[in-house]
Amino acid sequence: MPAYKVNRDDEVGHVRRQALSFCGQIAFSPQEQAELAIIITELATNLARHATAGRLSVEALPGGKGVTIEALDEGPGIGDVTAALVDGASSKGSLGGGLGAIRRLADEFSIRSGPGGTEVKATKWAGEGRGNELEFGVYSRPHREHSCCDDGFWIQQDRLTTWLALFDNAHYPVERGAVWRRNSLEGALRSLQGLPLTDMVAMAHRQTFGGGGASLLLGRYDHRRHLLEYVAVGEISGALLWPGGWREVECQTGRVGHSLPPLILRRLPMTTGMVLAAATKGVALHWESIATADLKGGNLGDMCRQWVRTWGKQDDDATVLLARVRS
Repeated sequence: MPAYKVNRDDEVGHVRRQALSFCGQIAFSPQEQAELAIIITELATNLARHATAGRLSVEALPGGKGVTIEALDEGPGIGDVTAALVDGASSKGSLGGGLGAIRRLADEFSIRSGPGGTEVKATKWAGEGRGNELEFGVYSRPHREHSCCDDGFWIQQDRLTTWLALFDNAHYPVERGAVWRRNSLEGALRSLQGLPLTDMVAMAHRQTFGGGGASLLLGRYDHRRHLLEYVAVGEISGALLWPGGWREVECQTGRVGHSLPPLILRRLPMTTGMVLAAATKGVALHWESIATADLKGGNLGDMCRQWVRTWGKQDDDATVLLARVRS
């Protein structure tokens, strides 16, 4: 595992070339190589400009499926790690600049920081290390007296991770307000992608604070580990379904942007053929009545439409989201 000391700006280019040469033994695509170059450059530049006793190392993953790049320093640490991960942020005296870009380009990202220094790890998998992705269906219907639905959803699928969210705003505001509030929460989630889920929800709560708030299910699916992590607050109903069974999603009391409880991160295994189903409060779903055997095949969009037509309330916005692990 090669390691490089980085103390000055004029060492960054040399470290990048040496690290990329080592990464050349892995079957990365040209796009992946370009992303690796950005990750290495950002980490090395931060070490040169902000760190004390900076060191960057590169380690190949078992089976040659990718690499992990680690940056260590002995500086004072980052005072607010979450804020430092927002694009454009920097923390004088330690790592800070460029962490948002590294977080987005890496398939796995972690950071630990304290008075003794900072450790950043970024893992990049080659194409063959990719796991199963999700396929989706979503259908929304507005309140019978409105032409605009106040519910919203967000889906972002990267090489190894899928992010998804379903949210239900509290009241029936004028339609312009509905669009603004929906876009506001979606925009907050997009800007916070890559942070721990509990941090994403807490920061989105602060950014959208005011008014009635929103119910929210925010999830992250790891394609390789077949693991769903989620945080759910408010009146979103959800369940993980499979032929012959189901397990309900646990939702905490509260509203994002209004009253947020101490958040709980939950985990569920989610393997091939399983379906995550979620609905806003305008859909009166009864999980025991779902024909789980029919979920293995079929068009998810058609299923969402049928569920809304069957169980949707006319006096509320109604949205169903389905996510299924591809075979």
